[in-house]
Amino acid sequence: MKAFLLIHDLLDLFYPNICPACDKPMQHTEKYFCIYCELQLPKTNFISAKDNSVYKLFFGRADVEQADAWLYFVKKGMVQKLMYSLKYKGNQALGERLGYLYGLDIKTQNTMKIPDCLCAVPLHTDKIKTRGFNQAAAIARGMSQALEIPFVEDLIQRQSNTGSQTRKKRFERWESSVQSFQMNADIHYGYKSVGIVDDIITTGSTLEICANLLKGFGVDKVQVFALCQAIN
Repeated sequence: MKAFLLIHDLLDLFYPNICPACDKPMQHTEKYFCIYCELQLPKTNFISAKDNSVYKLFFGRADVEQADAWLYFVKKGMVQKLMYSLKYKGNQALGERLGYLYGLDIKTQNTMKIPDCLCAVPLHTDKIKTRGFNQAAAIARGMSQALEIPFVEDLIQRQSNTGSQTRKKRFERWESSVQSFQMNADIHYGYKSVGIVDDIITTGSTLEICANLLKGFGVDKVQVFALCQAIN
């Protein structure tokens, strides 16, 4: 055992495991990011406040029972660094860990209703080929483990890439986005409430589309869970 720890310490000396949030070397007991950064995560505390800013985003747009974002996302901040590691460095394990911690907070505070299952906002297949995975799905898997509910992968699918929409008018962009999502007819389930998971929420347009799609498919209650909310 002592020999193993010695070898581990030597490897850490020459090939340190760097925390993706603060760029400092981690201890051998720290796996995903350092304990200091975990304790400093900028939580919104929306879990205990139903009428939060994320929930209000969907007023008049989608019938969601509750909506939440766990962390604040600011430019050059800790969460941005974590999301960069997740999305562009292929750090799926980090996404699952963040999702797990998010799920634990929901479960521990016991103020939010837990849905029957979770699904993730889908990525187009072209992006999955480039990135290798769906970051929202990684987060949802971690949450499902903490909440002890199923994660139903590919419940909602993205069937077309809308491409560049810079020259389209606002309604045309929205209509194009709506047409790019569809329910997976091959998945049969009896869940009455479904939670949609996304990584970052800004305007909420994509989550709005997914929520309305689920309601149109017969889901009684739809809940929205975003890992973080972008703020100025």
